[in-house]
Amino acid sequence: MPLAHPTIEWSSLQDFFYRKSEIYTLSWGIENLADYVVASASNAGLLALVRDPTRLVSLGKASLLKPKILVYTSAGQLVDSIPWDPSNRIVGLGFNSLEQLVVVLEEGQVRIYTLFSPCPAPSSSGQPSDPSSSSEVLPEPIEATSNAYYNQYSLGPDATETGVIEAKIWGEGLVALVGGRRFVEWRFPGLDQDGGPNMSDGDGGSNASNPNLPNGEFGYTFAGMEGGSRPLPKPRVFPPADPIPPLVSGQFGLSSALPSAWAVIPPKISQTGETAVLIARDETLLSLSHSSSGSSSSSISCHDMKLSRGPFHSINLSPNGKLLALLTDDMVLWVVRTDLTDSLSEFDIKQSGAFQDATRAEASFSSSAIASGAADQGKGGLGGTGIRSIQWCGNDTVALAFNDEVVMVGPFGNSIRYPYSGPVHLIGEVDGLRVISSDMHEFIQKVPDASNQVFRPGSAHAAAILFDSSEQFTKKSSKADEGVRAIRGDLASAVDTCLRAAAYEWDLVWQRKLIRAASFGKSFIDLYDPTPFVKTARTLRVLNAARAYEIGIPISYDQYALAGPTALLSRLTAQNHHLLSLRIASYLRIRPDPILKHWARAKIARSRPPIGSAAAIAMAEERVCDEIVAKFKLASGISDQGDESRGGGGPSTGVNFSEVAWTAWKAGRRGLATKLLDHEARAIDQVPLLLNMREDKLALVKAIESGDTDLIYHVLLRLKSQLSRGDFFRIVQAPVSDALAPGATAADANELSRAYATQHLSLASNLLEVYAREQDRELLRDFYYQDDRRTESALLALSEAREAGGDDGLAEKIFKMKEAMKLFSEDKERVLEAKLVEEQIKLLAFQQALEKEDGGRTKLTGLSLNETMRQCLMRNMAKKAEKLRSDFKVPEKRFWNVKIDALVQARDFEALWAFSGGGMGGRKAHVAPAPFLK
Repeated sequence: MPLAHPTIEWSSLQDFFYRKSEIYTLSWGIENLADYVVASASNAGLLALVRDPTRLVSLGKASLLKPKILVYTSAGQLVDSIPWDPSNRIVGLGFNSLEQLVVVLEEGQVRIYTLFSPCPAPSSSGQPSDPSSSSEVLPEPIEATSNAYYNQYSLGPDATETGVIEAKIWGEGLVALVGGRRFVEWRFPGLDQDGGPNMSDGDGGSNASNPNLPNGEFGYTFAGMEGGSRPLPKPRVFPPADPIPPLVSGQFGLSSALPSAWAVIPPKISQTGETAVLIARDETLLSLSHSSSGSSSSSISCHDMKLSRGPFHSINLSPNGKLLALLTDDMVLWVVRTDLTDSLSEFDIKQSGAFQDATRAEASFSSSAIASGAADQGKGGLGGTGIRSIQWCGNDTVALAFNDEVVMVGPFGNSIRYPYSGPVHLIGEVDGLRVISSDMHEFIQKVPDASNQVFRPGSAHAAAILFDSSEQFTKKSSKADEGVRAIRGDLASAVDTCLRAAAYEWDLVWQRKLIRAASFGKSFIDLYDPTPFVKTARTLRVLNAARAYEIGIPISYDQYALAGPTALLSRLTAQNHHLLSLRIASYLRIRPDPILKHWARAKIARSRPPIGSAAAIAMAEERVCDEIVAKFKLASGISDQGDESRGGGGPSTGVNFSEVAWTAWKAGRRGLATKLLDHEARAIDQVPLLLNMREDKLALVKAIESGDTDLIYHVLLRLKSQLSRGDFFRIVQAPVSDALAPGATAADANELSRAYATQHLSLASNLLEVYAREQDRELLRDFYYQDDRRTESALLALSEAREAGGDDGLAEKIFKMKEAMKLFSEDKERVLEAKLVEEQIKLLAFQQALEKEDGGRTKLTGLSLNETMRQCLMRNMAKKAEKLRSDFKVPEKRFWNVKIDALVQARDFEALWAFSGGGMGGRKAHVAPAPFLK
């Protein structure tokens, strides 16, 4: 069969061409899409189908009576079948930026389904949580199927009390129209509010991690496999756009006061950077938005856009947010700028052949509650036009979907008609339009300039000549040389054009032909930078791998360039295509760490814990751990190769095992979690997780081995707040062998104990003593008491006695000293210290008595024995001084020296002369002459 030329599917629209490419043949068994509500993810993502409750079911289709949400890939492969309770009425269905299924219920609840992952275990009591409010953490996951789970959230009291009429979903949030005629905005938890997971620069490299995104690392973003304590966004309520009283619950579709149509302008394409809502009311449009001056509910602006062609039955925003497609009441498709400064085109639907040939369209699910009266007129559908849906094809063309036809309306009112055998579902993309029919997945887009220059019939562009020359060269014709000579001066631009055209082609054969033409042309250029050639070839290889039927992600070149390679790798990883993700990461020299961690966590979550004896369980966990570690070594090798290719000389950062270990712990596999953490090189990641896993002793040992005093203090204070004093002290002082993981041998314990017992565990005790001495003396006292360290306890009591002050300071000082004396006396080696403390207590009592006798004029408390005797002698209290000498058995020689010094200071030279023997008739003096001379 001869190869069809690419221009066969081209259709002219004014001065441009549009082409329709067949992506997949669908074999999903869906006969009529009109029986289903269809939702789709952007960038060639997943499809979700649920039976339309407003449609009648024939007796031969009893399977449709069993409510299910069917999730398919873009290739029509069933991903999951989620059972559904028909009592929960769905008013909104879509996907967020992480390809999580979002279901909005009439009762004001939102369910976010995480696919391709079994339900994680509930959060354990040891997991830290936000103490401020339980509503600030993610709700517990609920199992939907063996391969999916969901978290349920509330849209607030306005939605739960009056119900939800309709919801519009975009990548990072949703806006719901509730029964009180208010609009409620709610952002999805864990997503960046300024643009979601699109973080890559698109040139093959990966950007830094985004902390606002779950599992964001090296630019990867995918839904977390755990619960978590991320802050939960609160609903933001817009005030009513009119003074009409709210509806009674259950009367949503019976009031003509509801807007005939409304649309949401997401923040990333809004002119103000805030979410805006366009509301069709009577003959005009109202713009409802949060004011840029603040985010509170009082900072709301409602702007009348002052139109007179309403009511409008459809409002559609272009992907770049610059254009609006409005369907008027007189069946005219009116395209204007978003700011209404220009009217760009009008298309009269009544005069079109598609309208004349159209059959009646039933009211769609999304419009059943709003403007249902207009749908009953004419040919049904939107405004009685027979149109089922309206979508933008890129930013240039508007597509109208009839029952059996799709009409592309161009900028100047021209149109292209594409016939189909039944209803279709349209998916607007940034660079085209996806058309999902019952048996086909097609992509319609404006023909890129490069493809137009190469393939347009009669093209004289240098790229067209180069392509023809390449074809002639394969046929060994001499015309190839003639063509190259003719474009010698434009050969470089012709090569680049062929490369760009190859990037936009879907067919592998034409990709190869264009790449071959570019290779043929660059061989005639003396100095040609091969970087674009290599980059295009790499990109096409990645795109073709993702577009394979088994994978089912037919992403276009423009979408890939806009999102970047890490966004594609994140999607492949989230869908458990780990092998392909690793190969692409290796091929593009991108760090595969998040891929491997996701694989390891998925492996643990899907595998059953081993059973049997303790030895068998330990052996099985060891095998799993070895397998994970062996795979993780691949990440370091690829990372090192990537760093060398970029000229980097820095050390490689190892793969983080903490997330994988936490998954194992939550799955009830404690031994595996501990073994995995043994391979974690960063103590700052290892220790907190060990604490959460209640491996307190091991956490302390690992913190000590890291040498990080701040980390050691973190562990000590965490254990102090969680454990009783006895358990806390036992952990600090227990042998190191207690911290060994289950399964360790006695030899390992002995070796570890000998190596680290005194060096490391003493460090923990010392740091605890330093902290307690400065911050918590009671803790230090209990620590000494529990360890039977009486000398240290006595010294602590003496230290507290020295620091005692105030009105009751002396009594407190004496009490502490008596406590110290008691502790010293209980130690046979501290008899002297006990005696000294006892004498000090007696001295304090004597000093206190002297102060009372003196009427408090002299401060004696706290003085030394010598100084106390000196003060007594200076104040003519010789008997008191003699009593001190007698009670404390002061040697006579020392007493005499003190007395001499006191007499000299008092300048009592007569008493000094008498004491020296001068007044004794030649009797011998008490002391030698030297002290008198001094």
